[in-house]
Amino acid sequence: MIGAILVVSGPTVVLPLLAFIRPKRGVRSLLKWEGILIDPIGALLAVVVFEGLSSGKGWRPGELLLDLGVGALVGAVGAAALLLLLRAVQQSVPKMVVPASLMVVVATVVAADLIREDAGLAAAVLMGIAVVNQRRIDLARSLVEFQETLVQLLIGVLFVLVAASVSPDDVRSVMPEGLGLVGIMVFLVRPAAVALTTLRSPFSWRERAFIAWMAPRGIVAGATASAFGPALARNGVHGADKLLPIVFVAIFGTVFLYGLTAMFAARLLGVAGTGRRLVLIVSGHEWARDMGAALKQSGIGVRMWIGPADHRAAAREAGLEANRGTMMVDSISREAELEEVTDALLLSRSDDFNALTDTVLRGELGHRHVYRLAPNPDEPDLLPPSREAGILGIRELTFAELDRQFAAGARIVTRRAGENPGPDRLRTEVPLFAVSPRGRLSIAADGRSPEVRPDDTLIVLSPVRGP
Repeated sequence: MIGAILVVSGPTVVLPLLAFIRPKRGVRSLLKWEGILIDPIGALLAVVVFEGLSSGKGWRPGELLLDLGVGALVGAVGAAALLLLLRAVQQSVPKMVVPASLMVVVATVVAADLIREDAGLAAAVLMGIAVVNQRRIDLARSLVEFQETLVQLLIGVLFVLVAASVSPDDVRSVMPEGLGLVGIMVFLVRPAAVALTTLRSPFSWRERAFIAWMAPRGIVAGATASAFGPALARNGVHGADKLLPIVFVAIFGTVFLYGLTAMFAARLLGVAGTGRRLVLIVSGHEWARDMGAALKQSGIGVRMWIGPADHRAAAREAGLEANRGTMMVDSISREAELEEVTDALLLSRSDDFNALTDTVLRGELGHRHVYRLAPNPDEPDLLPPSREAGILGIRELTFAELDRQFAAGARIVTRRAGENPGPDRLRTEVPLFAVSPRGRLSIAADGRSPEVRPDDTLIVLSPVRGP
C-alpha cells in the first residue's frame, strides 16, 4: 500500500522548485508533466491495492471492476452535469466557475462513495479525464483557476489536517524504517526508474542524473495515505496504523533532501538553464530590436513577441528569437511560453495593450519583473491607474518619443560602466539597463537609473549617434 501511494510525485513541490532552479526546457517539461500526470495513475493504483487489502481475500478483479464501473458511470454523469453548468456559468458569472466546479466534483465523489465504497476517487479521476478532453467548451482559463484554487486549498488546509493527524510519537516509532525507505527511494528506486525510462531518449547523462535527483512526494501522497490508512486499520489490516506516519516521513524526507540539494545538483551537473535572465520583449520596432540585441550581446537571454512578418524576419536576421505572441490564445499556452521568462518589456504602440498585459504578466512573473513604456496621457482609451509603477526609463520616454528620437539619429549604445562617453553624451543619454558579468540585470524604471556596479555593462539610449 505504501509503495502504491508513493508512486505519485509532488507537483505542489516540484513546480516551485523548478521555478526557482529554472533547468533547461526539456528537463523542466519532463519533470513538470511527470508530476502532473502521475498523480491520477498513482491514485488509481492505490485504489487497486486498497481494494485487495480491505477485502481480506487479496486482489479480486470482479470487485475492482465493479468499483471502476461505478466510478466511471458516476463520473460520466458528473462530467455531463459539470459541462452543462459551466456553459451557463461562463456566459453569465465567470467568477463562479471554480466554486461551481468544486461543488460538482465533491458531489460526484460523495455520490460514488455512497453507491460503492471507495469508488469516489475513481469517479473524480475519470470525470477529470472526460471534462478536460472535450472540445465543446473552452476550459483553458477555468482549468488554470481551478488548479490554482485547489492547490491553495490543499496546501493551506489539507497539509495542516494531515500533519495534525500524525502525532510525534507515531513519527518517532517509524523513523528508522521511514528514513530507510527514503534512502531506498532516493538512491535506488528513482535512479533505476529514470535510467530505464530514458534509455534511448535524447537527454544527456547530466540531464538524466538531475531528473533522477528530483522526485519529492507531496500532498497527494499524504491525502491518499490519510484516506486509506485509517480505513485499512478499521478493517483489521496488520500494520495499517503505521501507513500514514511512514508516508509522512517519506514526504518530509524527500522534500527536505531535494529542496536543499536540487539547486546545487543542477549547477553541478550544468542543467540549470544558462543561469541567466530571459527577457521577453513585446514589440518588433527597430529600437525594440536594438534593445534586444544589446541585451543578448551583454549575456541576457531574449525572446520577442512580434506581429508584423517583416519585423519578425528582421529580428531573426539579428539573431533574436522572434514569434507571434500567445498572450491572447489561452492561459495554458501562455504559461508554457512563459516558463523560462524572468522579465518582460512591453514596448508595443498601444498603451492600452501594454497596461492590460502588464496586469496579466505581473501575476505570472512578479511585480518587479514587468516594465512598459510610459503612456501618452492623451492617447489611451482607458484611464491609467492613479499610481503607475514599472514605467521603463523615464516618463517622457513614450512610444512616440522613441520613434522621434530614432528618426533623429538616436541609438541604443552599449558601454562599460565607468567609461567616459564624452560630456555631451553623458548629459543627454538615458540609462536603461545594467548587466553584470554574472548575468545580474538591473532595469531603469519610474525615473530611477539602473543599479550600476564597476564591472557592469551599461545599455543606454543615446540621442547622439554612436560610433
